[in-house]
Amino acid sequence: INSIHRFYSSFGSGDISNMQLNEWTEFLTACKIPDARSKFCKLKDCDVIFITTDYDGTEKNEGGGRNQKHAALQNDAKSLQRFEFLEAIIRVSISKYAKEVTRMTSESISLLMEKNVITHCPWEVLMDRNTFRQERLYQEEMDELYSANMPFLRALFKYYTISSKAGSKNTSPNSNLMSLDGWITLLAESGILDDQFTKREAKLCFMWSKMEVVEELKQRSRFSELTFVEFLEAFARMADMISPGTRQELEQFLGISDPQNITYELYKRYTKGHLDKELPEHWPRRPSAYVHQQKQPNIPTRSLTEKVAQMLEVVAGMLTDRYGVTSTTALTRWLGLNMFDKPLMSEY
Repeated sequence: INSIHRFYSSFGSGDISNMQLNEWTEFLTACKIPDARSKFCKLKDCDVIFITTDYDGTEKNEGGGRNQKHAALQNDAKSLQRFEFLEAIIRVSISKYAKEVTRMTSESISLLMEKNVITHCPWEVLMDRNTFRQERLYQEEMDELYSANMPFLRALFKYYTISSKAGSKNTSPNSNLMSLDGWITLLAESGILDDQFTKREAKLCFMWSKMEVVEELKQRSRFSELTFVEFLEAFARMADMISPGTRQELEQFLGISDPQNITYELYKRYTKGHLDKELPEHWPRRPSAYVHQQKQPNIPTRSLTEKVAQMLEVVAGMLTDRYGVTSTTALTRWLGLNMFDKPLMSEY
């Protein structure tokens, strides 16, 4: 249930940690929960459940202690927090399976999960996020790659964490937690966001990389922003989802021999419109790319280390060009010196 809330919340235009009405409807429709023939579980009934669950009574209740008032401020109106989504699931299960036929609430929840949610939810929703961590991310070669690039990665994290929060009222002032705006800005300025790897995929990488937080209201910033370790995971998920062509494939496509910088060279030409031939479908990604393509267990998968190294090459190259420096070392130094001077890039 937590994974469902996390997945659909990432689609909305508001806070990435909250599920809005459109995403609530999308979830219900995907799982075939509303029934036009039902007395109690038509789509309009499910909308009423959303509104009822979201209402917290703060407009009429001026009392309450300090913690209660703080929680009310953190609880956005017109959207479902994680704990509210749990309540909404219970209400929907009762409307669908326990009003026309008398059943225990626990039985109605089980029926909803078995007949609707598990059966019809997209596989991306139900996948175990720890599988990626255990089988691909937590490997010695990945540790060696990240260790070798640690100064650059820390500079990236700090620069886009601090600069994206300048003047923003929607993020915490904590410079050790990266907001979604910072993550999106990093990808946009690196030329990674395009019509294939969109903000939707970027948001999923962001959300899937977050560890669970017990109290999402009292630890709001920790619940909705990335630590540095989570940022490293999000970067790896992004590289795995994009899955750029191998260096050999890119050399053949571009007709040049520059194995150390070939991925950056393609992205540079791609973003500036300097390619002299049309890109094949899904290029520069491999056919196995994207979250929508479920990895088959019997088909070998390229090394995650190779993909991450290629995307580090792209980010370093594109930002080196953008900020007018000559090397990754110089870029690392520049990011450290200018992190407090960059305004919020709201256009992304």
